[in-house]
Amino acid sequence: MMGLTKASFSAVTILLAGIASAQVSDLHNDFDRDANPHLGWSYGSSKTVTEFEPYTNNTQVKQFYATRDQSELIGWSNPNSVFPYAARNQGTTILYQRWRPGDVVLHPSADLFSIVRWTNAARGSRTVHLFATFRRVENVTANESEWYVVANGKVIDSGTLGLGNEERSVSEVVTLASGGSISFVVGCKVHQEGTDLSVNAVIKPRTRQ
Repeated sequence: MMGLTKASFSAVTILLAGIASAQVSDLHNDFDRDANPHLGWSYGSSKTVTEFEPYTNNTQVKQFYATRDQSELIGWSNPNSVFPYAARNQGTTILYQRWRPGDVVLHPSADLFSIVRWTNAARGSRTVHLFATFRRVENVTANESEWYVVANGKVIDSGTLGLGNEERSVSEVVTLASGGSISFVVGCKVHQEGTDLSVNAVIKPRTRQ
């Protein structure tokens, strides 16, 4: 077998780097206004943290915030109400105190959690490393936000966030069967106003040590 030339070796290196990066799932980068699910991510709601019903409306959120001079927001909701929703700031400026450009925000309703879920679409099981950060967006209410990370149908981490620029980070290694999922869930205890949280979630294949 002939050895690789310098040019062909460089091409192989670039190809392998592309394959490796394609295996990384990043909620901020992968959020889509036209398809749900998309690249393994799906957006939805539920009355419990372990169940899931996908959002089906992708116009209400944009229309709702456009009337408030926030047309940069795109998102998904249920057809009967704009709340709860999952939305992304497509603009170049910070909105509502801390909603940064590119941030994906989950806003609950009074009786429904807002959820983003990543599903293992591989034919076999996969071990992945998940990194997530939940961060308060608004600072104008004292209503408490709830957050949960659910893997394989069980809560593996949870907490609450109050007033201000609070945030909590999660780092976990999880093995998922084919079709298994990881959910990032946001809810509220008393009142939904101001309880929306920015969710930064990245899922990478676990590298062998």
